[in-house]
Amino acid sequence: MLKGKDLKFSFLPIFFVLIFAAFLRLPIFYLTHTNFDETAYTSLAMKLDSYGFKDFAKNFNLHFVDIYSNGYFNVPVIGNKSVGNLLAMSGVNYENGIPTHRPPAFSFLLMLSHRIFSSNGQYFMSSFSGNPYWHLQFYAALVPFLFSILSIFFTYTLGKMLFSERIGLYAALMLSLTPVELVVTSKIWADTTLTFFTVMTAVFYFLSVRRNNIMFALLSGICAGIAFLTKFTGGFIILAIILHHLWINRSGLKKISRFFGILFDPKVVIIVFAAAMISCPWLLSFRKTYVLSAPKIPVTITPWLVSIGQRPRYVYLVNMLFQFPLYLLGCVSIFTFFIKKRDRDAKFFLISWFAAIFLFLSLFLWCKEDRYMLLAYPAIAILSGLALVKLERALNEKLFLSGYFVSSVLIILTGLWALKLSSLFTFFSTDLMKCPF
Repeated sequence: MLKGKDLKFSFLPIFFVLIFAAFLRLPIFYLTHTNFDETAYTSLAMKLDSYGFKDFAKNFNLHFVDIYSNGYFNVPVIGNKSVGNLLAMSGVNYENGIPTHRPPAFSFLLMLSHRIFSSNGQYFMSSFSGNPYWHLQFYAALVPFLFSILSIFFTYTLGKMLFSERIGLYAALMLSLTPVELVVTSKIWADTTLTFFTVMTAVFYFLSVRRNNIMFALLSGICAGIAFLTKFTGGFIILAIILHHLWINRSGLKKISRFFGILFDPKVVIIVFAAAMISCPWLLSFRKTYVLSAPKIPVTITPWLVSIGQRPRYVYLVNMLFQFPLYLLGCVSIFTFFIKKRDRDAKFFLISWFAAIFLFLSLFLWCKEDRYMLLAYPAIAILSGLALVKLERALNEKLFLSGYFVSSVLIILTGLWALKLSSLFTFFSTDLMKCPF
């Protein structure tokens, strides 16, 4: 599967892709960042900075948070009421102040960035676009921006490891143009951080397989644990790893002498164990503080939650293909998995990764926002890059250089469409998340 593949890079192509991606994501630094999720993450970082890790789970919530505005910025501060004006103004209750779906990793990174890059003790968030004091929110905007660029680079790395550098390059370019990726990188949201640690889990897993190295397995598990502590869906990459491990060793599972050795392979065990050790302390603390002792208060169902809860189950797949039609090629790669044996092992991992996230979100999570699917986009981008390169080769054999011409046209047209959609959301507040549903 990985034989003969190395990690030497042709620097210039991926460098230009990353520069292009960074340029498209620059608006995050001067846009407003005042929606509830952005304010919630920043407020959690502020409380983490204020209280440290003392009584961590007890203090890591949105209780006692007031938001003050000076006309230029919103600033979270600690007030004296358990339901501060952050929750009150948002029309939600005490229970919504508990970070059930906001584990601490992203807020910790915001706090760390604030300590490094902010000379002011306040957690400023711009309240209008074009704010001349945009540099005061640099600490917050940098985190999703940086992890978006890193996600694109390591998607390229993974594509190169599994197939070829050209496939990795196409995957990185597609991900850099994906509307959902561009949208979440215009907000102080955790999704790009989640995507980064998910991709790194996969990269270190394949390095551990290729080099038979336990340390890479440990790093893979650590990244999986951090992904889980960014958003709980980050844990699904481990399911893809387990399924892939069983798949590539499927012939040995039929032999009793090898069955348990495969089932309890040291690298896979270390990945699972490391992920558990990273994530379990928070889970146990959260369970003790809120699940066992907190009063049961119904969560406020806002009109927005109602609207996204009523979306059809197939919304993630349809919206993905509508917003970035070139991902249809990824569906072609999934189809060819069943009829062609070439590259089947690598395809199985990417399909398992994409399918695990898609099926969970579609079947079990009633809130359906397109960004929840982002951590699976690197997989479909690599599968699409694989199909695009095969299309190139087939056309080049029939007419000299025609394949390169067709692939360039497809990328340009899809990119223009994607940029139009993402810019409508970023600059004109159009609801991309409902496009077409």
